[in-house]
Amino acid sequence: MSLIIIISVIQTPIFCKIPGLENDEEIRGLEQDIKTIQEENAKLESQMEALRSDINDIEAATSMDINCSELEEQTSKLNDYLASLRNSVVSHLREVPSLPDMAEPLEEGNVESFLQKLRGCVVGESTENHSGTNGLGGSGNSIDSKAVCEAVKQALTGIEV
Repeated sequence: MSLIIIISVIQTPIFCKIPGLENDEEIRGLEQDIKTIQEENAKLESQMEALRSDINDIEAATSMDINCSELEEQTSKLNDYLASLRNSVVSHLREVPSLPDMAEPLEEGNVESFLQKLRGCVVGESTENHSGTNGLGGSGNSIDSKAVCEAVKQALTGIEV
């Protein structure tokens, strides 16, 4: 038995015989092979799509890693800049002659504390448990807040930001 295929060309059927296909069993075998290949192809396409998705996710994560490292670098630069500003403030404030004596020397680590005490002194607040001192060492020394403000202002204007 031979397989006969009908080819339609301008509505005229043409019958031709495919060589090598002699029985129904061979045809069914080939059809089964085609079906198996199509199923495997569908699985591979699904896996390819999953791989494309994974690649896109990896690219996005890599981009975020780059952004994180850029942010870490910016943070480091900003911390360095803050440290240099803090050093400048300390060195400029040390040279102000009219500042009241502090209980501890002005250092980079106690700049905020010094500025709070200085603010309290200038606005007339006590910063050490209302003990009667102005919080800047000494006992109750009175200072001219306008002179201190002017001296601090003058010292800090020399700092480049």
